[in-house]
Amino acid sequence: MTWRAIWLRAQLTGISVSCMVWLVISALEPRLVALAFLVGAVLVAARPSRLVFRLRSGRRRVSASDRQMVLRAVAPIQSLRGRNEPEVLVSSRRSIGVVVGSREVAVGEKLLDGLRTRRISDLEFATLAARAVGVAVVNRSRVVSTAELFCLPWSLLQQLGRRLASLVPGPTRMSRLQRWIAWLVLGLAAVHLYQRALWVSLAMVVLVGVAAATTRRSSRAWAVRVAQLAEAEVRRNGLSPTPPAEPDPWSFLHEDQHGRRRDWGVRP
Repeated sequence: MTWRAIWLRAQLTGISVSCMVWLVISALEPRLVALAFLVGAVLVAARPSRLVFRLRSGRRRVSASDRQMVLRAVAPIQSLRGRNEPEVLVSSRRSIGVVVGSREVAVGEKLLDGLRTRRISDLEFATLAARAVGVAVVNRSRVVSTAELFCLPWSLLQQLGRRLASLVPGPTRMSRLQRWIAWLVLGLAAVHLYQRALWVSLAMVVLVGVAAATTRRSSRAWAVRVAQLAEAEVRRNGLSPTPPAEPDPWSFLHEDQHGRRRDWGVRP
């Protein structure tokens, strides 16, 4: 199965929920939705441009010495050397590790500082960059960009849910009870819509239920596929596909400000 098919399965919930949200907003403010879709279309069309890449990933160019340092580290990667030498940008965003564009590479400040101070070796940095090259086909896809913009309501709901969960952590039994309540609400909504013969709304509720039931498995499958794309590029360039042995000299790069683990080599 292609990565596009696996990716699409993982987006069913986001697409379903966002579709319902956009339908409600379009009924209230149709001009606002039309303007949002127009802006989204422009952003998708301009995605390959350097300006959009800088807005998404990089803030400014690095110094000449840092650029040479990064290019020397990524020299084992065939697609990033010779005539394909990229422009190197540095980003202050915490979510950025290494992101590869069409002719640009964005490096997070923390990662760049680790390379500069030799806490990260050239080989380790090249491995991270190779992983980023492996998933670049996903990051450059206009279909993926379109889905990301369309699913913005779902993304905002996810962020809100994570924020609330971090503020009020609950036991596992409570999360199970919440899932049962959610299924009960969906069931009651489906029965109500069926009795009123609102077939379009009923179809949307059923779609949301099916998507919710398959979201966890589909998301895991997509995470595995992304890892496969990344590691395939690592092996193609003759680099080590396995993480360094303990102690990990660049473990400080795997944690954000909340102590959560983060993979800085892959940004799907």
